[in-house]
Amino acid sequence: MKISKPILSVFTKTFLVRYFVFIVPVTIMVLFLTISYEKILHKSIETLPLEYSQQITDAIRGILLIHGYAIITILFFFFFVVLGTLLSIWWTFRPTLKLLKAMDSVAKGDFSVRLHVDSNDEIGRIFKRFNAMTEGLEEAKTTTERLERIKFEFISGSAFHLRSILGASKWSLDSFMNMPQEQLKSVGKELPLIERAYDSTNQGIKAIQEILDLAELESQKIEYNFAYADINEFFYDLGEEYKAHTASKNIAFTVNSTVIPGAKIYIDTVHTRIAIRNLLLNAVQFTNRGGKIEFGVKEKDGGFIFTIHDSGVGIPKNELPKVFNKFFRGEQALRLGLPGLGIGLHVSKLIVEKHGGTIAIESEKNSGTTVTCFIPQKKK
Repeated sequence: MKISKPILSVFTKTFLVRYFVFIVPVTIMVLFLTISYEKILHKSIETLPLEYSQQITDAIRGILLIHGYAIITILFFFFFVVLGTLLSIWWTFRPTLKLLKAMDSVAKGDFSVRLHVDSNDEIGRIFKRFNAMTEGLEEAKTTTERLERIKFEFISGSAFHLRSILGASKWSLDSFMNMPQEQLKSVGKELPLIERAYDSTNQGIKAIQEILDLAELESQKIEYNFAYADINEFFYDLGEEYKAHTASKNIAFTVNSTVIPGAKIYIDTVHTRIAIRNLLLNAVQFTNRGGKIEFGVKEKDGGFIFTIHDSGVGIPKNELPKVFNKFFRGEQALRLGLPGLGIGLHVSKLIVEKHGGTIAIESEKNSGTTVTCFIPQKKK
């Protein structure tokens, strides 16, 4: 029991200190005085006649024997006092230790724990209130889980329905956009409107897919398939994927790995790719034309650190604590009119934490942004 051990050790140490500070020095002092006293008497009686000296010696030894019995009696008295005190402390604090153990279980999310009530005193009333509290928490947890299931089913059903509708529209628009250029030109002034509709449809489908991914992640129904992957291969594949995105905005994109060849990482490659993609996409979106993005990975502290540094518009200091909040969209995103629902960073954080890692952002407005993502070599 993690909590009860320190409490017992405190009282044990207290009484051990009292024992050694008081009883042991007193005992040593009495023994020293007794031995000294006996030596002094021996020297004194050496000058007396033999018949008197023997009687005096016997009397002194009798007195010393009585003193010895008295010392032993005192030591036994203090021993049983200490023992009785420790037993009384253990008996008194035993209910408290039970309560602490139960509270530790509640802190870990186990609301089914209950304490046995066998009295109606103060301890019994505390145990009853604790049981009432855990019953309420367990009921609230059950209700929350039921509401989460209803929410997930509603969001999933609605999103699938909307995706089906937009999918049909996208299929029609795809067929139109794949027509020969001569036929497209015949559309005339309406072509830009159709192109915008095509882009909006793609953005809508992407947004719906993000909502579905988020709903699955938060419902914890999604299964992660962990396996060993070559970290450099995984890293450079991601970098290659975003070269086209950065080239279209004339952004200088550098990719650098200091990890030794052949190093492995234990991850779900599909979800980890989604997490890093979201970070890279943000960097591309918030970096102006002609800017730069540096994408790197290095090995450190039993894991790998992915870093993404951009020279973009940055994030105001007051927004940094909120960037991982679900549906949060910052001042810069609204000002630039960028598409999105504000869930990309939230999804990345959920995935990274599922791998036992951490993610952090450092930024200032108009001074670029650095994202650091640590993923352990193997999830503990």
